[in-house]
Amino acid sequence: MNLSVDDGERGKAVARVMALLNVRDQDKAGALVDGVLAGAVDQALELMNGSGPVPTTMITAKADQVRFVCNRVERMLTQQEVEVVLRITSLSARAIITMMNATYAEALRSKRLEWMHNGVHITPSGSDDAGLTWTLQFSEGSTLETAWIELQRVGLGNQCIRDDSKLTLTFAQEIDMGSSGSIDGLTVLGLSRPSRPRSKRR
Repeated sequence: MNLSVDDGERGKAVARVMALLNVRDQDKAGALVDGVLAGAVDQALELMNGSGPVPTTMITAKADQVRFVCNRVERMLTQQEVEVVLRITSLSARAIITMMNATYAEALRSKRLEWMHNGVHITPSGSDDAGLTWTLQFSEGSTLETAWIELQRVGLGNQCIRDDSKLTLTFAQEIDMGSSGSIDGLTVLGLSRPSRPRSKRR
């Protein structure tokens, strides 16, 4: 059965997305709106047919909703997109994304990593005397949280400096793993070392 959607209301939603997210491409905004609509249907069917636990709080229900939207648009939603789609504050959006990442970590892992890779800037930092480090600057709190979860997953969380106010992670370029040798934290995150700038010809 095909579900009918009010074209006028859909058009309003597309216009709202374009205005609040500063999206100039109407098709791109429409794809997000359609993903939200399809995700709502998927969530309803899962609620009726699923055998897993039913979300019992507002935050877990919203995290579940965002998960289905991410599956439909085949990527992670940004924090700002979650704010606009759910009409909530930035604080609530961060809480929902954190809950979603924790609850559906494995199911969304590939999407989360891809989104994190596209939203990070890597800078060499430190010194020869103090130790060479990498400083990772993230586009938003959710991508920072993804990287943090990955580092904790392999036991490297305690060897990193996390600064939520600056959205950065800093860790040694070569992390000592004891008897196992050393490892590059960028490798754990699936990131490549930044290329060195070419020297100018004289």
